[in-house]
Amino acid sequence: MCPTQHPAGRETQTVLANAAVSVSDLKRSADGVLSEAQGETVAILNHNRVMAHMVAPAAYEAMMDLIADAARR
Repeated sequence: MCPTQHPAGRETQTVLANAAVSVSDLKRSADGVLSEAQGETVAILNHNRVMAHMVAPAAYEAMMDLIADAARR
């Protein structure tokens, strides 16, 4: 995780990923971002603010299973 810094008046956000990429870079080379990520989570930034996290399909499925299990309790 790495914190992102913001201009005065904006709060600092924690990036819940080992890698971050701008939305512009993702648009320019999505295949390259996916290749470099090697299955790890990538934070997608817009103006240095996290707008999304890209996760591997297996990680997403595991999260959905955990949510479903928690809902059944």
